[in-house]
Amino acid sequence: MVDVASCGLSSLDWVDIIPLLKRSYRNVVCVDYAIPELISLEAEFQDECSTDRVSMDGLKACDRWEVASDELLSTVPIVSYEQRATLYTAYVRELIDELLAAL
Repeated sequence: MVDVASCGLSSLDWVDIIPLLKRSYRNVVCVDYAIPELISLEAEFQDECSTDRVSMDGLKACDRWEVASDELLSTVPIVSYEQRATLYTAYVRELIDELLAAL
């Protein structure tokens, strides 16, 4: 599972790395977290999902992808980074459990 919103100190992007992962893994599952206040939407992606172009390209390179958002994780407004991180971690854990159960 790849979090395409993660970043590092590399000139490579996930769209470059995912094909390499596919050489070693049967399925590559990608997740992204769409935070409306931190992303700049491009017109052609607004109807698809609320994520930026770089993340969307990474997601499309995967075998399966999911986009999480504040609205998906909680019915009450998420007010802190810590709260968002805790809920997102639980969401990813549930996704992993769901994928393992399907094997």
